[in-house]
Parts: sequence; structure tokens; C-alpha cells
Amino acid sequence: MGDAERKIAWGQPTHFLSANERINLWVLGVEMEGPSCVSYNPKETPDSSDEMPAYRARDGGYVSTDTTAEGRGFLRWLIHRRITPQLAHPSHSRCSVGRMPDGSWIGWSQRAAQIFRIGDGLFEERLLEGREDVPFVQIGDRPCQSEEDCKQAAINFAGYIG
Repeated sequence: MGDAERKIAWGQPTHFLSANERINLWVLGVEMEGPSCVSYNPKETPDSSDEMPAYRARDGGYVSTDTTAEGRGFLRWLIHRRITPQLAHPSHSRCSVGRMPDGSWIGWSQRAAQIFRIGDGLFEERLLEGREDVPFVQIGDRPCQSEEDCKQAAINFAGYIG
């Protein structure tokens, strides 16, 4: 049993992401909300996800939690790609688009992710019919000519794939 597993089994607090990883997330605009650490007691199950720490973007959108392998992997993916997550629409609660350092935008869901750069097609779901084997970045009435176009393509993709 590893140190992290041992701490969890003994009910001692532990962070699943390193301090350096949490700092890197903060730089990207993602902060931990809720308890600063997690304790696990097999006889007690949290009544709601509010009792587990969540990572949120500065616009309030839910990003992930670090209490599962999938959640930690997603947070590390954001760090590695230096993606600043955002809500696709103010009425949403979960981030599904993000800006990358080069000005491109990425849209994602639990199923897939796609980066949109200037020159790529401004993705629109209505144009997909009969074009299932065409890359998403080539589907659009016109090319992305600005960061705003790239963001809109990412929002459209996230809405389609989500």
C-alpha cells in the first residue's frame, strides 16, 4: 500500500494533487473550493458532492475534483496543455471550453476534445450530416478569423459532443 493509500486508510487528511500542481492550476485561474483536504472514513459516505473539494474556474464554473483518478488526470491535462477553463455560457455550471496560450480555444466533454485555431472551420453541428469522416476542424461555413471565432467553434463543439 502506497503512502497516499495508507493516509486515506488511516483517515488522515491528504491532498491528491501536489502543492505545485495546485499552484499551476491557480495560475490558470482554477482554485480549490470546499474543504482544503479530504479524509476518508469507510463507515461514512458524504451526503453530497459539496463535502468534497472541487476545483472551480474564476468565472465560477465547475472544473473537476481531485478525489478520482479521472478527475486528477483531467486537472493534470489542463496543467500540461496550459488551458484556462471557462463556462461556455453563463447559464452553465460546468466548464467545457478553455483558452490556450497560443490564442486557440478547445472545447470538451467527457467524451472528446477538439482544439480550434485561426484558419480552422467555425464548427457548426448542422453541417455534420453526411460528413462523419471529415475532421471537426474542417466543418464550417467559414474559417475562424479571430480568437472570438475560435472560441465560438469550441463552444459549438462542446455543445455538440456534450
